[in-house]
Amino acid sequence: MKVTIERATDQPGRLLKLACDHTMVIRPTDGPAAGPELIKFLLKAKHRSVFEHCKITFRITGVSRSLMAQLTRHRAGVFTCASQHYQNYGNVPAILTGDEYLDEAIKDAYTAYSHVVASGRAPKEVARQVLPNAASVNILWTVDARNLFDFLEQRLCKRNVPEMIEFAEAIHSQAYKWWPVLFSNAGAHCAQHNCCNQGGMQAKVCGGFKLCD
Repeated sequence: MKVTIERATDQPGRLLKLACDHTMVIRPTDGPAAGPELIKFLLKAKHRSVFEHCKITFRITGVSRSLMAQLTRHRAGVFTCASQHYQNYGNVPAILTGDEYLDEAIKDAYTAYSHVVASGRAPKEVARQVLPNAASVNILWTVDARNLFDFLEQRLCKRNVPEMIEFAEAIHSQAYKWWPVLFSNAGAHCAQHNCCNQGGMQAKVCGGFKLCD
């Protein structure tokens, strides 16, 4: 798995402050960047639409199709991914589980796919139906800061599968490099509020946080 920043809004703090000034000042002008106190107030008060002006694009490689299915549920993002219709997936690696039985099943699926395509029994856009969720995929993901913050709150939670937690941690690391004043506040709900919001679905491994009122 690899996550890098392809491009991002330059000086997002200054753009955020300009957006805030547009709500309060008749003639807003460019000024200093939003500082930690303003950002914490906006997060606490749920005045988060102003963060949507700041965007970042990630280049993602070596994640599974099952992770992509979860990622694309965050509908505010823009996603472009490798196409199983146009690309031959016979030599594309799988994100293996380490369980011998499951790994053999994945290998069998790839064998069936490659045989059908090579023999001409079906084109690759039809044969792809047998490819496993473990098939590796590359993704270009553009998302605004508000929805990225929300993504991290949900996906850094210990209830997620290990691959998603590893992915969310990699995204958080890159987002922090881009905008540390904002993303130093990001994390699972328990880390932000010292209580778990998952109710009866609370993960056993989440460190004993009490349930939120």
